Amino acid sequence: MASVDERLSRLLYPSRMERVVYEMKLETVADVVKLRPAALLARRSFGRKTLRELGAALKNHLGHTWEEAHLAFGGQPFS
Repeated sequence: MASVDERLSRLLYPSRMERVVYEMKLETVADVVKLRPAALLARRSFGRKTLRELGAALKNHLGHTWEEAHLAFGGQPFS
């Protein structure tokens, strides 16, 4: 299982997310895990398909879901 402290470049995230990564200054997997999906969906050119692909990339990378990792950081449930 990978660490959330790894550089975001190690995560195979959707290419459509490049702009968001740059604009939001996201550097580590933890930076993404701490976000709620709604924060990303509010960004221009970031839709539901990209969100699903990002969730799948996080699950593949971490071995558990984005929400599970988010909760481990003390975040609130997504729903």
